[in-house]
Amino acid sequence: MTDQVDPAAAIRAMVDQWVSLSAALSGRAAGEPPTRFDLGAVSTQLLGAVNLPTRAEVLAIGAAIAAVDARLARIEAMLGPNAADARSDRSTTIVRSSTMADLSQIKEHMNIIGADGVHVGTVDGVEGGRIKLTKDSSSHTDHHHFISGGLVAGVEGNDVRLSANGDVAVTFEEEA
Repeated sequence: MTDQVDPAAAIRAMVDQWVSLSAALSGRAAGEPPTRFDLGAVSTQLLGAVNLPTRAEVLAIGAAIAAVDARLARIEAMLGPNAADARSDRSTTIVRSSTMADLSQIKEHMNIIGADGVHVGTVDGVEGGRIKLTKDSSSHTDHHHFISGGLVAGVEGNDVRLSANGDVAVTFEEEA
């Protein structure tokens, strides 16, 4: 026979662990007055206790994925239009993702919109698999920033839709 687990007892045990962990993190024992503590550190500890990533960890993963995607876009750009001929001469096969949007549809002055509908910037052009933002739509107005073409989910009318929310997409902006 299999052992049955009481769900209510499991939840009570988990809540008791959270209470004792938060009390330990705040540096107080039962019955002592509350003291000041770092809420960020407590949140990080609690998220770790339930095996969930912090916001910083999720952003770091997203940045790493965007960097890999940008490198792949640069490699594809270097392969150029004759890449199919070069690939057929080798034993290895390069497979292009079927989800990558057609960047040739992107035109100057189109709006760049995050997955959440937030305006991210305005297209100045497409260079090497990346979208070049107008200077006035990036955080530093003295030079251009770029967004990897791998973040493009699609083109609808005058809008370039990204697969990332606007606040996340701006963290992936690349320098010229």
